[in-house]
Amino acid sequence: MATAGIAMCLILVYFLVIYDPALDPFSKQGDQTSNPWFRSNPVDKIFLQTVRYVPKGFMRSLNVSYSKVEQIITKCLLAMSDA
Repeated sequence: MATAGIAMCLILVYFLVIYDPALDPFSKQGDQTSNPWFRSNPVDKIFLQTVRYVPKGFMRSLNVSYSKVEQIITKCLLAMSDA
């Protein structure tokens, strides 16, 4: 139960800090053509713009890049699922 709780917290942090609703999750890496049928969720955009004010300032003060945090969270989630 504790592992599932920690995994849920990591997923929540990923959503609040890293997730970009404007990116198509089904596009292949390096694919520059956009899917004409994909539209991002406007509720996610508005919610994340208002909530991300604090994490952006915290990330700037730590001098850590978003890609590094994304890699760390992904590795932690994979380790949790392997356990």
